[in-house]
Amino acid sequence: MQDYWLANFGKRAPESIKIKTRRIIVLPFCKGCGTCVETCPNFAINIVNQKALINYEKCIICGYCAPKCPEFALRLV
Repeated sequence: MQDYWLANFGKRAPESIKIKTRRIIVLPFCKGCGTCVETCPNFAINIVNQKALINYEKCIICGYCAPKCPEFALRLV
């Protein structure tokens, strides 16, 4: 962030600037129905031990999975 700021604005970025990261989390009441697996365009979700498991290396945080979950067990945070 500092390099970008320095290159584009000619001075160091204020320390108060922070980059927030978002991610999809699976809440404990996931039933493992697989709806999210079918919805994910990047194949980043698998069902393991009857729970959704997010592969964060593949997840692009599009958010398509969360509203499709019938148990509301996926959240974008």
